[in-house]
Amino acid sequence: MIKEIINFLKDKKIAILGFGIEGKSTYKFIKKYLPEQQVDILFKQKDEQCSSNIDFIEAEKDKFTRIIVGDNYLDNLEQYDVIIKSPGISLKDVDLSKIKNKITSQLELFLEHSKVFTIGITGTKGKSTTSSLIYEVIKEQNSNVELLGNIGTPIFDDIEKINEETIVVLEISSHALEYIKRSPNIAIILNIYEEHLDHYKSFQKYIDAKFNIFKFQKEKDIAIFNLDNENIKKQNHNFKKTDYAVTMKQKNGVTENTIYIKDNYVYCNNTKMYCIKDKRKLKGNHNLNNIMFVLAVSNILKLDINKAIESINEFEPLEHRLEYVGIFNDIQYYNDSIATIPEATIESIKALKNINTLIVRRK
Repeated sequence: MIKEIINFLKDKKIAILGFGIEGKSTYKFIKKYLPEQQVDILFKQKDEQCSSNIDFIEAEKDKFTRIIVGDNYLDNLEQYDVIIKSPGISLKDVDLSKIKNKITSQLELFLEHSKVFTIGITGTKGKSTTSSLIYEVIKEQNSNVELLGNIGTPIFDDIEKINEETIVVLEISSHALEYIKRSPNIAIILNIYEEHLDHYKSFQKYIDAKFNIFKFQKEKDIAIFNLDNENIKKQNHNFKKTDYAVTMKQKNGVTENTIYIKDNYVYCNNTKMYCIKDKRKLKGNHNLNNIMFVLAVSNILKLDINKAIESINEFEPLEHRLEYVGIFNDIQYYNDSIATIPEATIESIKALKNINTLIVRRK
């Protein structure tokens, strides 16, 4: 896998677009295996932190590296053979006609050149919780699993840990999916709401980026989608019969496989899987919905469902996601600062029920 990626990059004129966490990871990966490869690093603004950063200092010293900084850093992209874009860089105002096929990313290079089994999770909300929960459920039954991507660990940082038997769970943002031309083996869209519209020309472009997680799947790959989300239903995507629909109701009609709720139980088709009255640490219907996706993955991978349920019920909320802080002056506090859209805040209020005060920070 590493060899294949390096062979693809070798002797190419490479631009690394953005020099944040993923851009630095990409640069270090290339320089480790191709130390004399010419690489250009392009980003908009150099600040004091950048100037003192060890990775930036090392890049400045390298005679095979050129750093291009300034408002015009996106000019002349057509001169490159490969443009490795960091997710946070928006190209909505750039003419892509001559460069679209040159744009790639860590995610795409990994999906294209590796043979490992991949599970990709995207959605406006719930990505980190669901990705982490899938990872924990699998880890309890198969230690050879990695959690990478938008969750905080760039793929190239841990690529040497991965072998052909590894299952790789990928949290994937819409930004990482925007120009992708490969899809994971199991691809999940949890939900779609309006967010990140500063990055895209329209809400539809944001939706299209999300749907790229399904777009390049092969016949034996499986899509799992939220049948209750209006923005997903409106796309009229051509799902395969073998794909999985997740719904709080029972009716499907789109695929042969349905994860649904009936009489306080989550079912997969006609098989009872999980009691929704079980005591669990993930509060609220939005987290129950996330759990239903995890149960779908557990069914597809033929995991021990009792062990999976144990892992689900013991899973602690992640930081800033309806995270219990403690009791002060007889008042319980929860940190839900990751709830950056109304839909997420509303679901959290429903989960906690007895809310007296909301503390909101405005940017």
